[in-house]
Amino acid sequence: MWTSEGFPGSQHVPWQLLIRARYLQEIDAVIAASIIDQVARFASERATERLVLEADKVVREGGGTEASREQVFAALAAAADYDERCGSYPHHVVPIHFGPSSPMVGIVAEHALAFVRAGGSSTLQEAFGGVLAEGGRLEAA
Repeated sequence: MWTSEGFPGSQHVPWQLLIRARYLQEIDAVIAASIIDQVARFASERATERLVLEADKVVREGGGTEASREQVFAALAAAADYDERCGSYPHHVVPIHFGPSSPMVGIVAEHALAFVRAGGSSTLQEAFGGVLAEGGRLEAA
């Protein structure tokens, strides 16, 4: 069994949930939660709330479509890539907020959009990805 010490990045992406995912909505929920956790560190409350509402809508209306092994593996690969690029960002007890001109806004949004496109369902890509596509306008706090 993997432990957080023997599996790099396990503290940032809920790998166990992705590994055990049986339905697309479970994969979408993990992807959206991982992205929202990062975006909430620099985006305004309004922008974060938009992402949360879109993710909630997609997951609730996701139905019971079973995920294929290929979809689970794609989500795992996308999560590993996203964690490598954005997950190593230091997690502090008090969130760090960047200024509106910070390059972090565009960088994290760009990688988050790539994560959604590589691992998420088509519904998540349309709705949640649509909000992320506005990337640079996530209104940094």
